[in-house]
Order: sequence, then structure tokens, then C-alpha cells
Amino acid sequence: MTKDCLKVTERSINKKSNHLKILRSTDFITDTPQESNQKIKLGRDNADDYVILALWTVFERKLFEEVQLESRKNLEDNEFSKKVQEECEKKVEYWKFDEILDIYKSFMDTQLIGTAKNIKKYRDWVVHKNPNKQAADNITPSLAYSTLYEILEILENYRINNQTSLVTHQYMCIPSLVQ
Repeated sequence: MTKDCLKVTERSINKKSNHLKILRSTDFITDTPQESNQKIKLGRDNADDYVILALWTVFERKLFEEVQLESRKNLEDNEFSKKVQEECEKKVEYWKFDEILDIYKSFMDTQLIGTAKNIKKYRDWVVHKNPNKQAADNITPSLAYSTLYEILEILENYRINNQTSLVTHQYMCIPSLVQ
């Protein structure tokens, strides 16, 4: 929706026709076409960034849940095992996320994990906007969606094959945001 609004605005500005009436109560009416196009590009870039942030947030939560679920498996019935499992569940959110991703290299393609790490790097750059750090290149909403969804799909298949099914990608079904 946001991208469509930006397209309509851009067309109205660049055609200089009767479409300018719809821009009457906006900042675009006093901007030059170059200034307006810069604002539109910034708006598109920001919209893409927010989609990537939303996708990453859901993905990160799912991986935390996966690690917590895995920590409950094969739990011995004694107090020590229960305490270890409780600590693991409480502390997993403080682990370095790259290290959590590395755990999954045991049954996932390392290149896929590497792409996920680049998405994380891009997400960190968007959130912190540290001018001293470079953003990961070529991270688009489509790449983020397809990569993160693929990882969640692999996790789901892993669960099914190990008889502990957990629907891991139910929250990632938002492809309309990516287009």
C-alpha cells in the first residue's frame, strides 16, 4: 500500500498535469520534482527497511522458541536437569544471535545461514544507523523474506522428521509486504 501511494505521488509529480490537484495539501506541491523524487526514494527505502525489521523480529522470536523447545527434549527427570533447562530458557535471549544461527549449521546450508547473518547485520545497521559501520549490501525485503522463510521451512521439516512438529513459519506468511 505504501509503495503504491509513493508510485501515484511520483507519477503525479513527474507528469505535471491535472493530477497536481491531489497534491494540493502536501509538501510535494512546493518541492521541485527532484526534491519530491528524493523524498519518495527515501520513503521507499524506509518502507523496505521496516519490512526487513518486521521479518527479522518474527524470525528471531521463532528461533528463540526453537532453542527453548530443543532444550526441553530428552530432559532427565531430576532437579539438576530441570534447572539447566530453566536457565537455558531464561538466558537464550541474551546469547549472541550469530552463535544461535551457527547451531543450525549442523543440518542447514552454511550459505543460507551466512545470508541470514547478513540480514541480521543489515537489521542492526537500520536500527542503530551507526555511520562508522557499513550496512550489508543487497538486502531487499524479497531476499530477507525468502531466506528467513526457507530457514523456518527447513526447521519445520526437521521437526516433522523428528516427530516434534512445531509450526515455525506461520507468522512469516506476509508476502504482500515484500512486493
